[in-house]
Amino acid sequence: MRKIIILVVSIIILASSIYVALPWMLEKKIEMECVLSKPSEACVVRMRAMGHMWSRRDNLPRARIWYGRAAEHGDAAAMFHLAWVYEQMILYDFRKSLWRWVKSEDSNLSREIESIEERLNVKYSDSRESYIALAEYWYRLSADKGFAPSMNNLGQLYATSPLGRRDQEAAFRWHMAAAQAGNPVGAMNISVAYMYGDGVTPNVMEAKKWAMWTPTSGLAADLTEPTFERTKFFGSVVPADARAFYRAKARVGEPVNLIMESLKPDPSIPTFDDVK
Repeated sequence: MRKIIILVVSIIILASSIYVALPWMLEKKIEMECVLSKPSEACVVRMRAMGHMWSRRDNLPRARIWYGRAAEHGDAAAMFHLAWVYEQMILYDFRKSLWRWVKSEDSNLSREIESIEERLNVKYSDSRESYIALAEYWYRLSADKGFAPSMNNLGQLYATSPLGRRDQEAAFRWHMAAAQAGNPVGAMNISVAYMYGDGVTPNVMEAKKWAMWTPTSGLAADLTEPTFERTKFFGSVVPADARAFYRAKARVGEPVNLIMESLKPDPSIPTFDDVK
């Protein structure tokens, strides 16, 4: 019995060590295999994935640097996630302790963040206004590249007004751009806008029209995780079961009523694993 306990404990310790060490090992692997000054497209995708790994571990400083590396090389999805990181700094009051940790734990990381922002002519400062401006900057840059989740979240910035500067008409325009690009969350936000007259004249028929979403081709990036989870509906996250439901419907090309009635997953429709 004692040997079994020792074995179990040893396995747990080993698994924990691997869990802690894995992202650091993957970072070094990317740095060795990719030319960071001019990486290949595959390397840029790996940088973005590295950002996902760190963000899932709630290490936003390191997520930020990897999203920043991919964004610097024109990756629209990485720009979206980088903007999302800045939004987390807006929403939660931990930015000062966060940056103290960065500067004390990894001065090279801090310098690289500043270097990327200098090259892209965006300036970091430890303030709520700076975070909002940077989130808006990256969402807009990504939206200009045609990334619909960024169009939607840019609309959400104007609609939810982190600093009290609501612009419902601008929010409606960006939500509409996302909806017209086929993004389901953008369509949800447009439906709500028409229902309640947010930035547009109320119109029940238009609300019902936009609540009926028909999946189109080219939506893979919009519906994968963590992108889908970070695409905001009415200031909130679309529930996980609803996201799985929409992905399943998209896979078979079946229209779905987004918000006019309750949605429950259909067990007869296959689902698929999250795409990293």
